[in-house]
Amino acid sequence: MTVLLPREKIRARLLSLIGRKRAVRIPPEGLRGYVFAKVEVEPLWRTLLRKRHAPPPAGWVFASSFVDEEDTDGN
Repeated sequence: MTVLLPREKIRARLLSLIGRKRAVRIPPEGLRGYVFAKVEVEPLWRTLLRKRHAPPPAGWVFASSFVDEEDTDGN
């Protein structure tokens, strides 16, 4: 399975400046076999209303858990 993360937009950058991280969710159809799964991004207001260091909602994960720290060139 290949997970396609969305590009970081201005809203995500502003959220990270105030210490918030947006969660993402893989749709159920993306969990089958060899597929490209495009993640669903947590809504902006839900991110703002969640406590600052709270874990993501059930079924959601932070996008930083998918990113390989050594892969800095975007490939």
